[in-house]
Amino acid sequence: MTSRPRLTPQDPEGVRDAVASAVARGEKLEIVGGGSKDNFGAPGRTAALLDMRELSRVIDYQPRELTIEVEAGVPLADVNALLAEHGQTFAFDAFDPGAMFGGPTGRATVGGAMASAVAGPGRLQGGGPRDHLLGFEAVSGRGELFVAGGKVVKNVTGYDVSKLMANSWGRMAAMTKLTLRVAPRPAAVQTLACADLRPEAAVQLMCEALKAPVAVAAAAALPTATLLRLEGFERSLAIRERHLRERLAGFGVVEPLDGEVAANLWRQTREAAWLADSETLWRIGLAPTRAAGLVRRLWDLGAKTFMDLGGARIWAGLPAEAGPRVLREAVAGEGGHATLIRAPADFRTQAPAFHPSAPGVAALSRRVIESFDPCGVFRSGRFHEDADAH
Repeated sequence: MTSRPRLTPQDPEGVRDAVASAVARGEKLEIVGGGSKDNFGAPGRTAALLDMRELSRVIDYQPRELTIEVEAGVPLADVNALLAEHGQTFAFDAFDPGAMFGGPTGRATVGGAMASAVAGPGRLQGGGPRDHLLGFEAVSGRGELFVAGGKVVKNVTGYDVSKLMANSWGRMAAMTKLTLRVAPRPAAVQTLACADLRPEAAVQLMCEALKAPVAVAAAAALPTATLLRLEGFERSLAIRERHLRERLAGFGVVEPLDGEVAANLWRQTREAAWLADSETLWRIGLAPTRAAGLVRRLWDLGAKTFMDLGGARIWAGLPAEAGPRVLREAVAGEGGHATLIRAPADFRTQAPAFHPSAPGVAALSRRVIESFDPCGVFRSGRFHEDADAH
């Protein structure tokens, strides 16, 4: 692969100058952090890299206020370790997705995690990354520094631009600083498992558990068992566990798992490790009530699957010869959308990473992106829709 020019600004003003210079020269920039997700999107990109890793400071951490302010290039592992020292965490289950994307591990940054909206099974109760981004500082595609949101929820007024930045994949602006809400780590965790359930029964069990007044924190149907996670104080946990086991007795034996065994299963779920040997990896979102039917259709296509988020997210692995059209038609037939996470380069050349949007939605998204980046400096060729404008 041809080496691309790499810009390494040292501060927000350096980011601003780099973007303004690219705009003036009519050049393109691709925003990168640690590179853990480099293999996501189209291959063969040529835009210069705007490397954010030098912006790596923890600016302000207020454990009592449950907020942390960091620069975008700070390693996610460092922030997770800092939060753990104070008995806190990111409620959206932030993790390093390097292996999932077929890339390196240990390089994920906070800015990259937020821009790609990476979240694990804890998202079921904790919400997504966009729900925890209180404010940010960024450089727009005009080469201008701007600030949105605030340091606490009550200060976030006007348009909630922070919501747009999560899952934007660097197509609107280069975030330089982020203020995030954090949460206390649960005092105790218990995982219950029920083995040998077919997809329909697994979805029914997860839905029944989520209706129960026990605050299920995570629910996944894996190849080996269906898992339910409870979190909280030990006394409360024991009562809720007993209630849940009684409520789900009709599904078979529901038993608690050893803590280390459970932690490893949830890690494998976060990283989609069950499908590590699949040539193509797809993440599918849909209504849980449609999940079992779609799993059956995917099996007919030769897919390996497992479900997360109570059935609202399906992970599917297929051989490369199974093209994207048939899979996406099957997903659309159940009212869902499929994102291509990992695939060989020639496959990614032909298949868009994101599920095609309805014309009206696509037009609206394009207008929003262009309002931040009117010159298309961040249209790096990473996504097929980059060719739709400029």
